Amino acid sequence: GDGNGGRKPNIMVRVSSKLSVSTLGDDPVRSLGQWILNSRQKFDEWVGSKPQKTPEEEKFDEVASVIRTYRGLAEEEDTDADKHWVDRSTFDVMMSIIIVLNTVLIGVEVDLGGDGSKGEREWYWYFTEAIFVVIFLGEVVAKIWAHKTWKWIFFDVWNIVTLGVAIFTFVNFVCALFGVYGNLRMLSLFRIVGLVRLTRIIRRYNALVELRLTIQGLVASFQTLVWTVILVAVFLYVCAVVLTKEIGHNRDVYGNYRKLSGGWDHG
Repeated sequence: GDGNGGRKPNIMVRVSSKLSVSTLGDDPVRSLGQWILNSRQKFDEWVGSKPQKTPEEEKFDEVASVIRTYRGLAEEEDTDADKHWVDRSTFDVMMSIIIVLNTVLIGVEVDLGGDGSKGEREWYWYFTEAIFVVIFLGEVVAKIWAHKTWKWIFFDVWNIVTLGVAIFTFVNFVCALFGVYGNLRMLSLFRIVGLVRLTRIIRRYNALVELRLTIQGLVASFQTLVWTVILVAVFLYVCAVVLTKEIGHNRDVYGNYRKLSGGWDHG
């Protein structure tokens, strides 16, 4: 009697473990999705950022925001007074103006002062670049200081872009001082994409509702565009392999053309 009673818990454990394994195996995609969701939640808790909204919540907020905009109602968002000064609209507008100014000056330098690849830049181009390097690094330091943690970098993807641009522009400037010239500074042009952060300011003005909807459409279609580029790249790669095999390496049929072209288009 005691022996049977001692074996029952072991049987139950084995049965329950088999059930759990079979349950996970019945729908592995759902289990993987749940694992990814739990990992994302744990990462958000570690970083200290706000939890991500579900796609349904984002669509609901978007529709509600459009309705409020057309009806002239105020946005139900946190006021700037409740945010850090580095997260307020005024700071975003100021940094956006600096980003646009940096982009314009880079274009003017390329048009008038050369690309600087051989060190023929004038002193005032170095001076203006130094100013923007200090500003970009100061923005990163100010936000880390305001949030009291370096984990601020992971709060938003634009924060990673901000940090990356600041580091690359600083490295490019230091290398230029030692006579090593590169084009890392051109990466700062990517910060112009960060102007989409001004959407939360644009939405407050009814006259700019079309601009806001256009920006939202571009951002929403970006993921679809990425997958389109990937599919097109795969298709072109397959076509390139087939054509190279059937034409480029088929010297018996296309040998005469190889003589005409000099072989530059044959492997």
